[in-house]
Parts: sequence; structure tokens; C-alpha cells
Amino acid sequence: MKIAIGTKNKVKVMAVEETLRDYPHLAESESDAHAVDSGVGGQPLSMEETVRGAINRAKNAFNECTDCDYSFGIESGLIEVPYTKSGYMDVCMVAIYDGSNTHLGM
Repeated sequence: MKIAIGTKNKVKVMAVEETLRDYPHLAESESDAHAVDSGVGGQPLSMEETVRGAINRAKNAFNECTDCDYSFGIESGLIEVPYTKSGYMDVCMVAIYDGSNTHLGM
């Protein structure tokens, strides 16, 4: 099985590869990192923008890969959260794409 990852960020790539090893049917997968555009700002400032960035990364990585089964897109962003000191909290969204369906995690 081949997995495309929509980033060259070593921490994010290692996170995906570590997670894949936890699932027997994915443990032997070959992963390939791709520098792709998120289609959002350098620092997403809403949940919508963060989710859209993760989806875009997953779909763009899938399109860069010639024969992948799945692709992962990871996007970190800030969302407004009341009662916090800064007014924001950092979140990380993950999109997994199989060529037709997108699955999200946070």
C-alpha cells in the first residue's frame, strides 16, 4: 500500500508514519512526502480555514502521487476560544483522502 503525505515537514511526516505502524493493515505501507499547497494562509485563523487546508493538502498530495491508495493532509491553525489569555488556541486537523472520500480527525 502506498501513502502520500501532503507536507515535507519532518515532524508531520514522522507523525503519520508512526501512526501507520499502529495499524496492522497499514504497518507495511510505503509513504511518500510531497510539498503541496494548502490553498490557505500561512497561519490559518479559523476552524474552516484549518479544515480546508488539511483537505487541500490531502487531495493535492493524492494528485501528486501516481499510484497511492491514501493521502494525508495535516494543517495547524488558530481558532478563537473565549476565556483564553490570547483569545485563540492552536488546533491540528488531519484529512485522509482515498481518491473519492475525505475523512477528518482533530
